[in-house]
Formats: sequence, structure tokens, C-alpha cells
Amino acid sequence: MTEADRWKQFWGKQTTPLHRFNTPFWYEKYAEEINLILKVSEYSGGAVLETGCGNGALFPYLDINKEYTGVDISESLLSIFRSKHPYANLICGDSSTYRSNERFSLIFSNGVIQYFNRQMMNRYMLTSMDMLEENGILLIANILWKNAKNGYYSGELTTRTPKSGNPSLKIIKSFIWRIIKPNDSMGHFYNPRDFFQYGVNTTVYGSLFHPYRFSVVLRKKTQ
Repeated sequence: MTEADRWKQFWGKQTTPLHRFNTPFWYEKYAEEINLILKVSEYSGGAVLETGCGNGALFPYLDINKEYTGVDISESLLSIFRSKHPYANLICGDSSTYRSNERFSLIFSNGVIQYFNRQMMNRYMLTSMDMLEENGILLIANILWKNAKNGYYSGELTTRTPKSGNPSLKIIKSFIWRIIKPNDSMGHFYNPRDFFQYGVNTTVYGSLFHPYRFSVVLRKKTQ
């Protein structure tokens, strides 16, 4: 079974994005961060593609053009999105391979690329850049930060209250557990340098809410 097939099987059974803070309050906060990045990046409208749009919990809070297309691998999540926003253009498909002849001013994802291995991530990056208009923006929000991985698993960098005990011991335990069970349910962790190889202007932003995550904006250069 490929990694894409494994995630398709997993997400096909879900009805929520499985975020730790799955409430309207937190989706509004996530959107505030994304909206701030878009404002700083001078996004001014135009067609939008969201990859891994899920059940649309984030959609109402985003300051984006309503010429919107959402793609997700889970029909169960998309059916919830459709019930709340029947006029949204939603497509069931693998976000890592999705390709359209349409050109977009903005392509973005939120907490999605962690489910892509290196090969899937590279394919997604190249395909997304190809679908962008000139000076278009690719925003990849809330990427798991590899250099903060131990801090995440030890509880030192999470928004919940860290558990008591020796942090070093907790890191060792989590390391051993990841050897025993290598298929991390969180997915793949990346570093900012992984996104500086595509020959475009790239900017990195730390997360306001989760210090073990970061976001990147890539702007397609005018030829």
C-alpha cells in the first residue's frame, strides 16, 4: 500500500480534521494567522485553490477571494463541507497529485503537507508552482518543524501544560517509541531549508500558536 493509499483509507473514515483544538474559536485563530500571512504577502484577490480542505471548518474565517476550489482526499469530509457551503467548488482527489489547467492567484494548505513524504511533497510543490499565475502565492501553513520534533514529543513545545518529569527522559522514551512504531501518526516533519530549492522567493513564518510548526510562502517570479 502506498503512503497516499494509506492516508486515503485513514481520512475516508473521518468527519473532522482531527486537530487538537477542534472548535470554532480555534479555527478562527488559525485563520487569523493565515490571513495575517496573506496580508503581509500582499495577496490581493484572484482564484484560490485549497489543497486538503477537509470539512471546510477553516473556510468561513479566511479573507480569500470567493472564486474558490477545494480539493481533499476524503469524500466523508467533503460531504460535510458541501452541506455547509453548497456553492463551493469541491473536488475529491489526492492533493499531492492534483493538477488543473486553471491558473490560481493563491494555492494554500493548512496542516496538510505533513501527510506527504518527500516524493509526494516535491511533486506537490512543482505541480502547485506550475498552476500559479505569475506573481501568484503558494502558502503552506502549519508545517511540522523537524528541529522541534523532540520538543513536541516531550511536551515542552506544546500548548498543553507539559507533563511533570525529566524532559530528557521523555525525549528518550519518545525516541524509542518512534523506533518501535515508525509510522508516526503526526506524519512527516520538515525544516525550512526543504522549501528553498524551487528557485522562487521564499519566506518563512513561525507559528503564533504552535512553536513546533512553521509556514512558508513561495511567490512565483514574473518571467
